[in-house]
Amino acid sequence: MKETYQPHFMIIPSLACNAECTYCFGPHKGGIMSTGTMKKAVAYISAVTAETGQSKVNITFHGGEPLLAGHVFFRQALALLREHFGSRRLNLGMQSNLWLLDQTYCELCKEHEVEIGTSLDGPERITDYQRGKGYYVRTMKGIRTAHAHRLKVSNIATFTPWSSRYWQEIFDFFISRELHFSFHPSVPSLKSRPSLYTISPAEYGGLLQKIMEYYIRHRHLIRVSSLDQVCQSVGMGEGKVCTFRDCLGMFIAVDPEGDIYPCQRFCGHKEYSFGNIADRPSLEEIFSHPAAIQIKQRQNRLKQACAGCEHFEY
Repeated sequence: MKETYQPHFMIIPSLACNAECTYCFGPHKGGIMSTGTMKKAVAYISAVTAETGQSKVNITFHGGEPLLAGHVFFRQALALLREHFGSRRLNLGMQSNLWLLDQTYCELCKEHEVEIGTSLDGPERITDYQRGKGYYVRTMKGIRTAHAHRLKVSNIATFTPWSSRYWQEIFDFFISRELHFSFHPSVPSLKSRPSLYTISPAEYGGLLQKIMEYYIRHRHLIRVSSLDQVCQSVGMGEGKVCTFRDCLGMFIAVDPEGDIYPCQRFCGHKEYSFGNIADRPSLEEIFSHPAAIQIKQRQNRLKQACAGCEHFEY
């Protein structure tokens, strides 16, 4: 049976980043996307969505730090996307540390209905320990700037073996700031072994259980979207989040050079590139690429290893 893909697109305007988080899966150094490459990216996304018949086009600007691409790039990029796909068909998002967020960026996000997400690991002492001194103050300033322009900001916290000890303090921090959030585990980069910052599956499983029980008691005060998604997946008997299902085909990421990857996390690792947008590869071509076959083989090994598990599908 032919596989059906409806990918969420990620545009990576910058592989560089102005933060130095201790557990970054990197790379956090690299080039900036040109307007010419952005035009080719729009044309490629258009070709793919025509192939898939997608009624909605979901695009997230990711990084690195996307705002390093600058005002001119974003003004042109957002105008290109709106002109090509129209407002009703397009859902736009951006994941940023918000250090460079200013009035101009806020006005652009407001005009083009860009949903903003950021990363914050909890109180200042915890965030700065994991993400570098000064991270908390700069990101909170960005959140306040967004709120001043009536823009909502979603937050994601990363748990390491160290910060997991303070999970309740982190949870209560988000309640006290009236900030809804999600969370995920710190995992090794593609080219490194587990480190002091890598949380094991067993540790993360125990953490999920504790936070879920706490969330049930406090769900009238806050929304934790990652736990909501887990509950939806259990209810539907099928994982809906990329971390709880086979993810090949869920995303297509385009880096500053126009190289195509299965996800933003792979960008900069050429061995996982599916090709380049200049060559306009079809979905059949990119998912028949050796890098895609390698991911498919891993997914098949997981199914074999977990065969018979009643919980595997979600």
